[in-house]
Amino acid sequence: MWIQKNIEFEDDINQMFQFFKNNIQVSEKRRLHIYYKVKSDNPAIMMSLFSAVHDLIPDIYFNDNDLIETAESLDLENF
Repeated sequence: MWIQKNIEFEDDINQMFQFFKNNIQVSEKRRLHIYYKVKSDNPAIMMSLFSAVHDLIPDIYFNDNDLIETAESLDLENF
């Protein structure tokens, strides 16, 4: 799994790495952005880590279009 390094989430990501430290291998990769490359022999650990990372990221990053559609469907401008 590749996780893009982001200043907003850096402390939380490092805490997760610390929690999973005995079960994962982490390395840094540099492309256009800096990424953490995370791997593990245990697929359950990877799914758990993926879930934890997904929970960290605010819904606004994933649901930006849904938020706009909801506002339009509620017609908030004429409220």
